[in-house]
Amino acid sequence: MLAISLLLAQSAADALGEIPPSLAPFVWPDQWSGTQEIHMTSGNFTGAFQVGRIAYDYTNRRTSETQVLISGPSVKTSFTSDNMTEWFHGTKWHYMDWTTDTCMENDFGMGMVKPDFLVNGVFPTKTGVTYIRARNQDAAHRSSLEWVNVSWVQTDGSAGFGDPPGTSLFEWHLDAAGTARRMRMPSSLSSDLMVDLVGYKKAVDAADFELPAACRNASRWTQGPVTPLAGRFARMAA
Repeated sequence: MLAISLLLAQSAADALGEIPPSLAPFVWPDQWSGTQEIHMTSGNFTGAFQVGRIAYDYTNRRTSETQVLISGPSVKTSFTSDNMTEWFHGTKWHYMDWTTDTCMENDFGMGMVKPDFLVNGVFPTKTGVTYIRARNQDAAHRSSLEWVNVSWVQTDGSAGFGDPPGTSLFEWHLDAAGTARRMRMPSSLSSDLMVDLVGYKKAVDAADFELPAACRNASRWTQGPVTPLAGRFARMAA
């Protein structure tokens, strides 16, 4: 689960110590990977829980993201599956539906987002100022509680998702080491997602980007960049 357990939601008025200054805007490492635990918290798919591997390799311009339904309502639509993987290799996109063993692909003329996509000016941003006392997962005593900024970067995704101003927020949460561990974000499924990053590391495995045999004879995808990964990247590139 998250690298920290949030114990006390206390404000500066609690006088537990001086609140530190805001951190620098968050920029992802050029390479990172982990497991996503995705909870859908609104819309027709409320209660759906997905788990899957995610890998981001800006150095080699490639990404992969797997989403497997664990519980809750099916998320299957004309452009999503209950067990699917998406890859970007440069601008070429591949989509594997593991429930039907079919692979589709296209070249949308755009690829992965840059490491600084949260702060690159595409959307208005602000640095969070809300701090709470939290404890590292390895800490045994209250004396090791530290201030953690839990509203660190909020990016208004309204422009990219066609919603009224101030909605569709990307909200990122940090652990005590300053690493992003949880995000709240909009989805192409018209649902808010709560995403926990588990087993996060600043490295990738080559196996994450290998395409299955079915993709050697992939069909052409004709619906445009509307899947969760491709749709997200397309909106960022617009």
